[in-house]
Amino acid sequence: MPKDRVAPSRSEITSCVCAHFLGYGNLSSRLWFMGREEGGAEVSHHDVPLRRSLRLRTGFGPAEDMRLVWEDLFGTSRMGGTWRWASRFALAALHGNENPSEEELRRYLLDGVGKLGGSTFCAELLPLPVQKRHFMSWYGKGPWASYGEYADEVGAMRARTYADAWKRLGGERWVLCYDARAVPLLLAAWDGRWERDARREDGEVRWYRLDGGPTLIPTPFWGQGRFSKERLLALARLVRKELRARDGVRP
Repeated sequence: MPKDRVAPSRSEITSCVCAHFLGYGNLSSRLWFMGREEGGAEVSHHDVPLRRSLRLRTGFGPAEDMRLVWEDLFGTSRMGGTWRWASRFALAALHGNENPSEEELRRYLLDGVGKLGGSTFCAELLPLPVQKRHFMSWYGKGPWASYGEYADEVGAMRARTYADAWKRLGGERWVLCYDARAVPLLLAAWDGRWERDARREDGEVRWYRLDGGPTLIPTPFWGQGRFSKERLLALARLVRKELRARDGVRP
């Protein structure tokens, strides 16, 4: 049992799950990053009780500023790991900078990734702060008998939330899904047509174009040796080429 040693109530859990929070950053950005789950780092690695984390999350709007949430509300940092990869990708895809200095990378982490008014948006399919291995010990049985039951039910619900948001927001987007398990749920939730674009594919990387919606690009999980810097930059070049073509820029 984490920190406060009291499992959250059903209402505390479901109000967090049903909140309209989509993620961190600029909803109008053409470049989105989507993960599988928040992970609960503030609970498992820092001094934030689970119930406090849930209460704070229920007050989130559709989009929040990642740095303000994690530093001001949770009193920690989320500026490393996955988000360094996101920064490197965005710098290459949006700005053509494939070899940023450490200072450029650090600055983009602060100003470009998950920043309201920034150039990217960072989404999470599953909204509860938890990792699979902690689920039962943190939440008890609650509304779900297992993590799998939670992931199936809430994942489908959240996928519909994102599908509705993309239709409401309009415009073209490229959504990098760095946990490919999100993609079948997103495709099932889209009530329009979609097609797989084999011309852009490379090994495990797939491209799915949603008619009237974004292009989904699932990749292996970033880091841990599963997706190299070279492959990340190669994919960023393809996305940059697409963005520039849409803007009428000749190759």
